[in-house]
Amino acid sequence: LMLRSMGSVSRRLRGGVVRGLCSGPPPTASHTAVNNTADGDPVLFEIDGNGVARVILNKPIQRNPLSKDVLQKLHSVVDEVVASLASADRVRAIILSSTGTVFSAGHDFSEFVLEEGNEEGCLREHADILTLCTELNLRLQRECPPTIAAVDGLATAAGCQLVASCDLVFATRGSAFCLPGSRNGGFCHTPGVAVASKVHPRKALEMLLLSENVDAVEAQRIGLVNRLANNGEELGAMADAAAAKLVTTSGHNTLRGKQGFYSHVDKPTIDAKYHDASKFMLDMFASNDQQEGIAAFFAKRPPIWRDS
Repeated sequence: LMLRSMGSVSRRLRGGVVRGLCSGPPPTASHTAVNNTADGDPVLFEIDGNGVARVILNKPIQRNPLSKDVLQKLHSVVDEVVASLASADRVRAIILSSTGTVFSAGHDFSEFVLEEGNEEGCLREHADILTLCTELNLRLQRECPPTIAAVDGLATAAGCQLVASCDLVFATRGSAFCLPGSRNGGFCHTPGVAVASKVHPRKALEMLLLSENVDAVEAQRIGLVNRLANNGEELGAMADAAAAKLVTTSGHNTLRGKQGFYSHVDKPTIDAKYHDASKFMLDMFASNDQQEGIAAFFAKRPPIWRDS
């Protein structure tokens, strides 16, 4: 794979190149195995030969926090994925997973301590971190090809927000989801935005007020999770199978399709939804790939996508 370096280490993982976004010891062969080294790369990243990007949160001892440096590294991953969309080797699907028993515990509380005498500076830093987090979640929906969260463990606070911002969520039956802010004297304001966009507002408010763990079965019932797996191995196979389907589609029109979905689903009336969807539909029929799909259908042959 011809990829620009985003760190000092090039690694092999499941047949592709995995690059640590900072220096550290190599990961184990399995993407679900735990790297028990405190100074390991907090984010691992590969683009395989089939157009699937694999992003792995890899700081299990600290419960995979979304600290400022991790958020910046995830933005760098998104930058590379978006850059690939203009090339023949474009990314067509993303799988986001983690090492350890906690998918992500959310923000690093140590970054939100107010220092006496430097309150204004601290508040500016807090705002910067929250902006990084919000923009990352929005970029996953607005700029990236379909993203699959493969959750094997606990996803809390901003970690739950990250999961909810992915397009598809697969989880092991032992996983759980939580908005725990009220337990700690606070409130999960921004994570609640992402969760409420996927589940009924009343259920989202229950999660926010009571801060109870929602198990994977209940998370599927309320719409936070799409599919359940019995264990990590089955989860990986499930995510791989979904990604394999996504890479056979037109990268251009699939991305435009999810962008259109998020655009019109937020419109206030059904008339506005149809008006917005119709514009995306007309744009699709004018695309090279849709015309190729129509021609291939009538000719009874496989389509050859041009991603335009």
